Amino acid sequence: MNIRASLLLLLAFVCYLEVVAAADKLDVVSYHAAVLVKNGKQTSCEIALIDGSSGFVAATCVVDANGAVDTSSRYEVYTDNYGTRKSVNAPILSGSIRVHPQFKTSSFANNIAIVQFSLSGNPKLKIDVAVDHRTWASTKFVRRSMSNLENGEWGTPNTGGSELSRSECAASSGLYSSNYFDFECSTDTLPSMVGSQCRVPYGALYGVINGKMGIGGIYSHSVIQGDSICDSAKTVHYFVLLSNFIAFAEN
Repeated sequence: MNIRASLLLLLAFVCYLEVVAAADKLDVVSYHAAVLVKNGKQTSCEIALIDGSSGFVAATCVVDANGAVDTSSRYEVYTDNYGTRKSVNAPILSGSIRVHPQFKTSSFANNIAIVQFSLSGNPKLKIDVAVDHRTWASTKFVRRSMSNLENGEWGTPNTGGSELSRSECAASSGLYSSNYFDFECSTDTLPSMVGSQCRVPYGALYGVINGKMGIGGIYSHSVIQGDSICDSAKTVHYFVLLSNFIAFAEN
């Protein structure tokens, strides 16, 4: 199934998201997770799967300083093997990465890319995307990571966090002020998954509607008040909403 067909299927299901009991850690485990691995090391970049062969990732995770695909690095996708704690992984060739043509390295506008890959078994997945942020009853922030990359083992998902108000998000970002339907923001953080003393933001967010969940966005960038994200008294983290990029993925 190609990306266009997969996304058309997503749109068909967008108003009928998979029902789960409640938006807690057990629910998150039942959703397919994926992370980006770069040069053999796990990154903090989560991949929002479109289907079994493609996904959204922040463009900043796969570009060089000039905003072009970093062809000097080796990328892989690791997934959660569709509900089990073991991973399935596949290489992501640089030729299979499509960065949004209007991505701006200076402002992080359109910070999105599509990655394509071929997982063993060519799994056919149905991934629900929460598209209309105005209809969400609440937002669930999630950080998923692997506890042991070599053995392909996943850790327990971290869930929680809270979104800031529109005015609070706008106070720290002119980009948000002009594009408030494109982002969500939060100040909440978690301990680093790679042992750093610096805390990190959540990796993705889900929209929750009457006990139903759908992937809504992925971490994009942070606005720091101070010189360092580790030492800042207040850092606002912005999440790019995926619904605005479905047409880009189809193309």
